[in-house]
Amino acid sequence: MKKIIRYFSFKSLINDNLELKDSFKLKVYIRFLLGFFVLGIVAGLLFQLNLICIGIIVLSEFFMVPYIIKRIYSAKYNEKKFRDVDIYLHQMLYSFSRSQKIDIALKDTYKIAEGELKECIKKAINELSFGVSEDVYKDAFEIIEAKYGCDRMRALHRYLSLVETKGGRYKKSLQVLNMDFDAWVSGVYKFISELKKIRTDTIIGVVISIGLALVTSTLCIMLGKFGQIINITKSLEYNISTTAFLIGCLIFTTWTIGNYKGDFLSNQRTDKQILVNYKNAFKIDLKKLYLKSLPLLFVLLLASIILFLFKFKIYAIYFTIALLLVLIHPIRLKQRAKKIALDDLRDGFTCWLRDLSLGLSRAPLYVALEQSYKECPVILKENLNVFLNKLDMEPMAVEPYYEFLSEFDCLDVLTAVRTLYSINDMDSESADETINMLVERNNELALKFDGDKYKNITSSLRFLEYFPTFLAAIKISIDLILVITMCL
Repeated sequence: MKKIIRYFSFKSLINDNLELKDSFKLKVYIRFLLGFFVLGIVAGLLFQLNLICIGIIVLSEFFMVPYIIKRIYSAKYNEKKFRDVDIYLHQMLYSFSRSQKIDIALKDTYKIAEGELKECIKKAINELSFGVSEDVYKDAFEIIEAKYGCDRMRALHRYLSLVETKGGRYKKSLQVLNMDFDAWVSGVYKFISELKKIRTDTIIGVVISIGLALVTSTLCIMLGKFGQIINITKSLEYNISTTAFLIGCLIFTTWTIGNYKGDFLSNQRTDKQILVNYKNAFKIDLKKLYLKSLPLLFVLLLASIILFLFKFKIYAIYFTIALLLVLIHPIRLKQRAKKIALDDLRDGFTCWLRDLSLGLSRAPLYVALEQSYKECPVILKENLNVFLNKLDMEPMAVEPYYEFLSEFDCLDVLTAVRTLYSINDMDSESADETINMLVERNNELALKFDGDKYKNITSSLRFLEYFPTFLAAIKISIDLILVITMCL
C-alpha cells in the first residue's frame, strides 16, 4: 500500500525526478488526474459500459498518469539541455575564435545563457578566477561537463585548453569543430521535429480508431429506435472486449508518448556493453557457442525422440521446436551482435575522425594517431592499437590502412580511413586540403549515420501507427459476431 501511495504522491514524484522540480506544479498534477478521470468516464458512457468496466478503465488511466508526466517533462527537460548545449558550443567557438581566451569566451557565453547553464558557467568562471590547481581549465570545464557532458563538448574543451596552454594554429581546427557541431545539431532538431509529428499523428490515429469502434454500439442504439432490439452492450463479452480495447489504446498512447525521452547528450550504451557485444560479434567463434549448447541440444533431442516413441506427438513437436530455436540461437546472436557493433562503430568513428582532424592541424599523421588513442571510443581501441603497431614496423606501408577496421566490413568507414594514407607524404598546403576533404567526408558520414539511425526509429514508429486500427478491427469483429449471435 505504501508503494502505491508513494507512486501517486506529488512529493515523491518531484523528489524522484529532479527535472520536474521547477517546472511541475501540484495544480498541473491535479489537472492531469481530473482530465484522465473525465476521459475514462466519457469513454465508458459512449461505449455504454457497466460501472465495473468504467472503474477498471479509470483506474488504469490513473496508473498511467505518473509515468506519462515523468516522460513528458523528462523529454522537455532533455530538449532544453540540448538547446543549452547548442548555444554553448557555438558561442564558445565564436568567442574563442575572436579572443583566443577561454575566460573571455566563457564570460561571453554567460551573458546569453539561461537557467542551469548560466549557473554552471558562473561556477566555471569562478573556478578559473580563484582555482589553485595545476589544471585549472580542466577543473572549470568539468563543472559544466558534469551537467551537460557529451562527446562534442569534451572535444571542444580539450582543444580550447590545448590552444590556451600551448598555442599554435587553431583557425582551421575551429572550423572543423563548427562544421561538426552544425551537422549534429541540425540532424537532432530534424529528428525531434519528426518525433513530434509522429506522436501527433499517432494520437489522432487512436482517436479515429476509438471512433470506428463506436460504430457497432451506435448502430445497435439506432436500430433500437426503429424497434429492432439488438443490444449487445449488456453482454459480458462486449464489456470485456471493449474494456480491453480501450486499455490497449491507453497503453499504446502511453508508450508512444514515453518511448523516446530525447536524451541526445549521454551515451545510451556503456563501454562495458560495447566491449561485450564486440567480443560476441568478432571474438567468440560460432563453434564454441554450439559447444556450449551441446548438453541442452542433447537433452531436447532425447526428450523429443522418447516422447515421439511413446506416442506423445504434440509434446514431441514442442520439444522439436525448442531444439530448432536453440540450434539457430548462436547464429542469431552473432548476427545481432554484428549489427549492434556496426552501429557502435559508426557512432564512435565519426567522433574519432573529428578528433584526429583536430590533431592533424597541429602534428604529423602518426603523432596525431598516437594522440587520438587515449580518448578514442572503446570500439576502436583494439584495432587502433594494432594499426599503430603495424605503422611502427612499416611506417610507409599501405597495408595497415587497408586492414584497419576491415573486420567490420563497413565501406563508408574503410573509404575514410584509406584517405589518411595520402596525407603521409604531402606538404603542409596539400595536407591542409586533404584534411579539409577528410572533415567534409566525416561530416557527411556523421549525417548519414545519424540519419540512418533516426530513420530506423521513425520508420518503426510510423509502422506502429497502424496498431490502434488493428485493435479497432478486432473490436468491431467481436461486436459483429455478438450481433450475429443475437440475431440467430
